[in-house]
Amino acid sequence: MRLPAPPTLLALAALLLVLGLAAARLGGGPAPLRLSGGATGGHRHALAEALGALADPDALAVEVLPTDGSRESLSAVAAGSLDAALVQGGLGPVDGVCQLAPVLIEPLHVLVRGGLPLDQGLEVLRGRRVNLSTAGSGTRLAAERLLSVAGVSAGAIQPLDLPYEQLERLRGDDLPDVLFTVSPLPSPLADRLVRAEGYRLLPLPWGEAVHLRAPDLRPALIPGGAYGLGPAPEPPSDLPTVGARLLLVARCDLDPGAARALLGALTDDRFAQRAGLPLVPEAEWRLLAERPQHAAVGPFLRRHDPAWTGGDLEWIESLRSLLGSVGLAAFFGWRWLKRRRLARSERFIGAVASLEDQVGTVERTAGHLDLDALLALRQQLGALKAEALRLHAEGQLEGAETLATFLAQVTDARHHLNALILHERERREEEELALRAAHASSAAPTGR
Repeated sequence: MRLPAPPTLLALAALLLVLGLAAARLGGGPAPLRLSGGATGGHRHALAEALGALADPDALAVEVLPTDGSRESLSAVAAGSLDAALVQGGLGPVDGVCQLAPVLIEPLHVLVRGGLPLDQGLEVLRGRRVNLSTAGSGTRLAAERLLSVAGVSAGAIQPLDLPYEQLERLRGDDLPDVLFTVSPLPSPLADRLVRAEGYRLLPLPWGEAVHLRAPDLRPALIPGGAYGLGPAPEPPSDLPTVGARLLLVARCDLDPGAARALLGALTDDRFAQRAGLPLVPEAEWRLLAERPQHAAVGPFLRRHDPAWTGGDLEWIESLRSLLGSVGLAAFFGWRWLKRRRLARSERFIGAVASLEDQVGTVERTAGHLDLDALLALRQQLGALKAEALRLHAEGQLEGAETLATFLAQVTDARHHLNALILHERERREEEELALRAAHASSAAPTGR
């Protein structure tokens, strides 16, 4: 029996592929996906609704469900009652929750009642009624970390935990003296309080210093006049503050097709317009991974890569004329081996992510930081970098972009470790000085 010629085999394979895709599309409807952006009425909830509206309706049927905040959203994703969520970064790893993408940096607004002095900085909070937002919310986490870095204890203020819905109903003296809110620009709550209640924004010009002590908080900026241009602009000029990264996370076992459809909505130009702040470029997604990345992220980032290069096509043509179907099989085998070697490069990125998880465990351990553990982790990080560079020099690792991503990830992890080590050494030095002073005082002779 004569076998079909190679072109005939290719045509039959293409026909079967088209028929298979058509059958898959006709065989079922869009996949259901439960998404949360936190509390109803918040800006994140509106962003979640925008993602749902922009997702391909043939691929996803998105249901937006409210939660009390980022921590509850993470727990719900881990438990499987949510499929994906927009949450604040810096909340630590959660089993079963993977990162799809960093979305944007949300600035922290510290709103102070008119008449209170702004030149005192965070000292103006002492003795005041301060709304830190609801327990478990990203805003409350950012507020508490900022106050801890600034040395303002909970006992120095009158803390409140009013939700946004209640704040929208309050007027005049019923409102707190100071409010914290993490929100993209413009914040609806900040806009109302500035325009209708005379509140002003407190500048926080220590973004880099705060980032050293609280790495999940980063320098941010609120443009001058963002909440009113005249006759007295608010803020009067570009106002420095700190901000927290907004992350899109999902169940690690979420279907890759559903994850890609959600990422497609995130990268839609219409979502960027709705967000009101610059989105994190796709090129930085791997560098800013705070959690293990979902399996769909890599293929999604490579979606614009050409399937065939000019050299590939010429080589395939040569193989077709010389070897026919055998040549095609050899080509696809070569492609498979190349991708496998690239995967070896990516395991180093996973190793650094695992090391960062260990750093997070040290940070969350009660009591003082384990300096020996931090130093050991830094040594492991250096050894990992040296091994990767050696293998790359020997030609055993492929992918310059993957190596660059790995080196940037190592640099970020080293900076974080160095900051923690410096903090613990300074704390020990201060403790030692205090002990010496106490011994000296007890040993000094007392006068009659």
